[in-house]
Amino acid sequence: MINTPEFWVGIAFLICIVIFIKVILPKLQVQIDAHRRKIESDFFDAESILLIAQKKISASKERLDSVSETVQGIEKDFEIKINNNLKEWADRKEKIAIKYHQAKEYNLHSIKNHIRNRVYFNVAAAACNVLERYSRQKIKAKDHQKIVLESLKHFPKI
Repeated sequence: MINTPEFWVGIAFLICIVIFIKVILPKLQVQIDAHRRKIESDFFDAESILLIAQKKISASKERLDSVSETVQGIEKDFEIKINNNLKEWADRKEKIAIKYHQAKEYNLHSIKNHIRNRVYFNVAAAACNVLERYSRQKIKAKDHQKIVLESLKHFPKI
C-alpha cells in the first residue's frame, strides 16, 4: 500500500492541500479582504456621493422653483409698468390733442379777429376818404375837422 503510486499521489495531494491552506490561502485571504474593503469603501463613497447629489438636486429644484416665481413676479411687474406707461402715454396724447385743437381754434379765432380788424380798418379808411371828399366839397374846414374827429371816436379800437 505504501509502495503504490495511488498512495503517493494521495500523499502529494494532501501535501499540496496543506501547503495551499497554510501558505497560499492566507495570502489569498488577505488579498480578498483588501479587495472587499476597497469595494465596501467605494460603495460607501458612492452612497455618500449619491446623498450629496440628491441634496444638490433638491436644492437646485428649490432654486429653480424660486427662480420661476421670481420670473413670474418680474413678468407681472413688467406688465403693470407697460400698462401704466401705455395709460400715461394715452393721457399725454389726449392732452396734446386737446392743446392742439385749442391752439388751432385760437389761431383760427386770431386769424378771424385779424381779418375782421383789417376789414374794419379798410372800411374806416374808405369811410374817412368818402367823408373827407364829401366834407371838402360841401363843408368848411372847421366843420370838416370836427366831423372827422367825431367819426374817429366811434370806430373800434384796433
